[in-house]
Amino acid sequence: MRNLSKFAFVGAVGLVGIGAWALPAAADTLGVQFTGTPNSTSNNAGNDGTAYGYNLMDINTTITVTGLGEFVDGSLSNISASGGQMPIPAGGSTPAGDWVYVGSGTVPSSSNSFGSSALFSVEITAADASLAGTYWAFTSITPEVLTAGSYWIAVVYGDGNTSVFSTSAVTSEAGISLLGGATCSESSACSGTTGETFGPNFETDPPTTPLPATLPLFAGGLGLLGFFGRRKKQKASAAIAAA
Repeated sequence: MRNLSKFAFVGAVGLVGIGAWALPAAADTLGVQFTGTPNSTSNNAGNDGTAYGYNLMDINTTITVTGLGEFVDGSLSNISASGGQMPIPAGGSTPAGDWVYVGSGTVPSSSNSFGSSALFSVEITAADASLAGTYWAFTSITPEVLTAGSYWIAVVYGDGNTSVFSTSAVTSEAGISLLGGATCSESSACSGTTGETFGPNFETDPPTTPLPATLPLFAGGLGLLGFFGRRKKQKASAAIAAA
């Protein structure tokens, strides 16, 4: 009987270990990802290079955005090294890199209004960005919650002659519908509004998932350990009373 109890105790510890092992931390999810190897367009259009690109989307659930990024075709060197196109902040100097903005409703007609119209934004530089999903450069942000509604996301290139973007087919995270987008030149002439023109992207917390099938094993193992603990205390009390 004693050997049987020991065997059951070891089994309970094993159940706890199996249940805990099957509960890994989930990684953040890319809001948009290519369905295959994307094409890549690098702009060198002189004084009328690509100034910015944007995309429209409908969200029918609540998501938490944890990072913003842009398409760089797998190389951080495709991020602008200067910010000559950027509006100079009051009392500041010309910023470097590219900027990604997220706003609600209708996208502004000019990139000069992105900053004042956006819900949140982040600067993307080669020094602080990291590659994700092979083709994207991302910078983490303080988590921002977006509820169901219509939104726009845009990237403004610090140097329009170093911008790189893709028009390849993409898929979006569950609960998000893509409505097309555009790239716009420095003269604000836009093209691609009926297609899927992508430069900006975002990361979100992983969606809530059902409890794993191993959770009952974890709970069962804890229950057995508790049972053996109480039984051990009862035996100790009985031995003291009999002494």
